[in-house]
Amino acid sequence: NIVNMATKKKTKKTVKKLKLNLKPGFAKNLILVLLVGSVSFLLAKRYKGQFIAATVNYQPISRFKLNKSLTEKYGEVVLDELINQALVQDLIKKNGVEVTDTDIEEEVANLKLQLGGDEVFEATLAQYGLNLDQLKERLQVTIGQRKLASVMFSPEVTDEEVLEYYTQNEASLEGRPLSEIQEHITASLLDQKLQQEFSTWFAEQREAATIRSFI
Repeated sequence: NIVNMATKKKTKKTVKKLKLNLKPGFAKNLILVLLVGSVSFLLAKRYKGQFIAATVNYQPISRFKLNKSLTEKYGEVVLDELINQALVQDLIKKNGVEVTDTDIEEEVANLKLQLGGDEVFEATLAQYGLNLDQLKERLQVTIGQRKLASVMFSPEVTDEEVLEYYTQNEASLEGRPLSEIQEHITASLLDQKLQQEFSTWFAEQREAATIRSFI
């Protein structure tokens, strides 16, 4: 009994001593560590798609690794396209060209008409991995480039060029008379000339631009 009592007293003293060693600052730090750990776990669980691209037998493939691989394989091509888009937008702004919401809506309506209706239009977007907002962003640049080309250049199409085109492509025109499709041929040749002149001019603008790549 005496031994038991002595052991109990010793244990009480030890517990008391341990309690005395738990200073307020230490306790706060411990709680903070636990809270940070819990929050980090919850955030990682909730937003794991932003950090982990996939898992294979519970082994993660990080989004960083995916992005690194994509950059190594396609980075230069995609970056080059983005640089061109940024430069076109800059040139559109500098030359006072404006693309309105009406312009974009009309272009979307024309695409739907050409494709054969809303269902085919939606299927085509899905095929290329695009949604309507992404398409409109691209159309903003495409329409702006077309307007910019029209402002910068004024090519002409002669009757001789129209006749030459008609003669060379008569077999594919299903016997339609020139008078019926002359306007269409003229518009097509005019568009080709605009594109050619714009491409030459744009190459010069890109050569003069300050472009720095970091990949």
